[in-house]
Amino acid sequence: MSYKLTTQKFVSMSVAALTGAGLCAMFTMVLFVTGALAA
Repeated sequence: MSYKLTTQKFVSMSVAALTGAGLCAMFTMVLFVTGALAA
């Protein structure tokens, strides 16, 4: 039971980390494109 709970927690943490990284990359890309257009 604890193994399943640990696995679920690990998966949810991985999903959260990937989502955060994706949002950060998208935000950086938007800033880069905006800077390129402004320049």
